[in-house]
Amino acid sequence: MEPFKERLSKAQATGDTVEIRAALLAAKEAGAEDEGIQKALAELDRVEQVKEAALAQGATASAAAAPGPPPAEGEEAPMSEAEAAERRTRAEGLKLRGNECLKTKTKSASREALEFYTAGLEVRCIDRVLTAQLYSNRAHVRILLAHFVEAVDDCRKAIEIDKKNMKAYFRAATASLKLDLMRNAIEFCEAGLKQDPNDADIMRLCSTAAEKLGVQQKKRADADAATRAGGDFNAEEAMAVQEKVNELAEQCDMMKGTLYQKQREQHKAQLTEKTLADQPQETRMYIGVGRTFLKEPREAIEQKLTAKLEKLTEEIPRLEKTYQEMERRKDAAEKEFREMVSSYKQTAA
Repeated sequence: MEPFKERLSKAQATGDTVEIRAALLAAKEAGAEDEGIQKALAELDRVEQVKEAALAQGATASAAAAPGPPPAEGEEAPMSEAEAAERRTRAEGLKLRGNECLKTKTKSASREALEFYTAGLEVRCIDRVLTAQLYSNRAHVRILLAHFVEAVDDCRKAIEIDKKNMKAYFRAATASLKLDLMRNAIEFCEAGLKQDPNDADIMRLCSTAAEKLGVQQKKRADADAATRAGGDFNAEEAMAVQEKVNELAEQCDMMKGTLYQKQREQHKAQLTEKTLADQPQETRMYIGVGRTFLKEPREAIEQKLTAKLEKLTEEIPRLEKTYQEMERRKDAAEKEFREMVSSYKQTAA
């Protein structure tokens, strides 16, 4: 399947609908998933119909081609129906490739799927449902890779774009549970149930989060009562608190690794931006997508690089704040454990 995937990627990058159709038909003959191919072919038919309609409207096309004021800095030029359809085709193709990667259920395949979903978002198609699906699917991959904070962030974006994306609510709640944020998980579940009160998976997840929150609150209340009573802790309670400390320490380590990764990405993007500026205008440019490289116009690469730097500039301070909050929670848990041990020793004495 690799030659087909490479051929399809190149065709999607150029927007050549004839080549895309040929690649899809070749894949179908080779035994690829028929349902996904049929959807892609149907979308190509729609794109070609849009193109034909645009060509038929000669006067309208001429008016659209007339010189006009350039878009404001940071804004994209208005998009024609044909271009919007082509972008959707490219984004849908990258989403399908990401879905295909996840079938192998390996960490390397998950990382590759993450790249495909990210590339699909960078296409900037205007289909809100598809964009929300890309964010939600990327959140799923980030949960698999234990990047829970980023998963919640992607789910929030998916929900903001498409409030009917039920998987985004479920995945946001799942990631919140992994972060030991039970109230957040319940809030996501309740918001999802407002959209679909009969979603059984979200109802079960909400019950789990509520049960864990109740356990947390009871433990906290018991600890406070024991402290006021002069301390009467047993070894089992001490082990439970120690386990909580270990979990929080592990989450802090993961968050620290995520923060460092984002900082490295920012540094790498800054170096790439500087190197790109030093290259002659006629230099051929490529971007990596999964295990392939796709030729891209220089302007498109510069726009993606600028957008990535802007996103990292926004994300890093938020991650730093989250890391500091998790450190505070870890320190509080460690303090609770030390007080428990001290009280236990005093009682034993």
